[in-house]
Amino acid sequence: MGTRHIFCGARKFYAYIFQRCFAINRFIKLMDEKLEKDTEKLHKAGRVAATSIIWGISGGMLAICIPLVIVTKSGVVLPLATIIGAAVATFAVWHGENQNSQVKQLEERITFLETIVTTEDSDKGEK
Repeated sequence: MGTRHIFCGARKFYAYIFQRCFAINRFIKLMDEKLEKDTEKLHKAGRVAATSIIWGISGGMLAICIPLVIVTKSGVVLPLATIIGAAVATFAVWHGENQNSQVKQLEERITFLETIVTTEDSDKGEK
């Protein structure tokens, strides 16, 4: 009867540990979700700030271009170039992140392949 009591106590102990691990795992998942949301907000805020700087500088460049167009009689080339440049820069800010994630995926693949090659080389060396 003593060993039965020990096994029952061990079972309760393991059930308690399992519950605590499950609670910790759930807490970690919630924190990861919150961190992911906060990170996305931070990225968006950075993109908005970069866009405002780009268009603020472009506005100043347009203010300089207008008198230059009158003096040089070059037409709409300078203002059009300024607007196109700002549009391209804005596009790069908002859609450039996709390329970064693709680069990270490629780096992870290369690391994985290096691990495989290293493992194969060490296996050949042992034989």
